[in-house]
Amino acid sequence: MGHAPMIGVNKVLPVIEAAGEAAVEAIRMPLSLALAKRCDACLRIGGPPAGADAEAAIFHAPGVPVSTRLEDISPA
Repeated sequence: MGHAPMIGVNKVLPVIEAAGEAAVEAIRMPLSLALAKRCDACLRIGGPPAGADAEAAIFHAPGVPVSTRLEDISPA
């Protein structure tokens, strides 16, 4: 579709690696959610992770589009 996907948890892995395993919980979600605040839209695919729901809520708050189906995403 031409969009650049961002998976917050994956993007923070290098920071976690540099900080050490002891810092995982302090770093993972705060950085992931900070990245979510910089995105223009969200594709929330199925699954139960509460972290993904928290990220989607960040988009809902200011009115950023959140889609649950790939078919609903417009081309970039």
